[in-house]
Amino acid sequence: RKHVNLRLADANPFGFVKLLTRSRELTVLSLAVMLVVCAEGKVTADLKALWVRDVGLSLARQGDFISYSLVLGSVGGWLGARLISRIGRRSFTTVACALSALGHAVVSIPQAWAQWLGFLIMGPGINANNAAALKAYAAQLAVASGMGRGEFQACMASMRSVIIATVPMLYGRLYGIQQSRGEPARWAWWCVAMLGAVLPEVMHRTLGAEELEPPKD
Repeated sequence: RKHVNLRLADANPFGFVKLLTRSRELTVLSLAVMLVVCAEGKVTADLKALWVRDVGLSLARQGDFISYSLVLGSVGGWLGARLISRIGRRSFTTVACALSALGHAVVSIPQAWAQWLGFLIMGPGINANNAAALKAYAAQLAVASGMGRGEFQACMASMRSVIIATVPMLYGRLYGIQQSRGEPARWAWWCVAMLGAVLPEVMHRTLGAEELEPPKD
């Protein structure tokens, strides 16, 4: 029987920090992936529920909208895989981040129609799928640096859990500030667009094409 030796460090929720210490390229990609998680459905779920209520969607229409967004999420993943095969990972990241940012900006319009249109515009970038290629790049660089694929996936999961636990509080705070002023709570959606799409694309573009590929050796 094979024995597995577990260490206290293996249970560290901040174990993903090791991704930030191996190389500049892996650090940039890991932080970009972390930011994209800020636009994931689990992170924005409470924000979405509050917003569709405040923009006037009835309970029945809210249920339809949830189903609609779930279907778009599945289609977006399929579309993303097709786009990557056609235009490459780097171009896909730029296109998906741009569509995600634009879609969230449209969602921030306090009108019912904008919700349906905004999520449709997100397309391949919906539900944080704009990080699909970034994760692949990061995985290659992590393995090239001596990290196992399982270890890399565990670090990614740890990083994602930190975002899911903390970022919704930021969105809720922004939402509450604008509501207390009697204004449409648009800041939170702008924050989603900035953290989940604009900043990751800017970070991704700080790396040259040759830096995104692992060393040939």
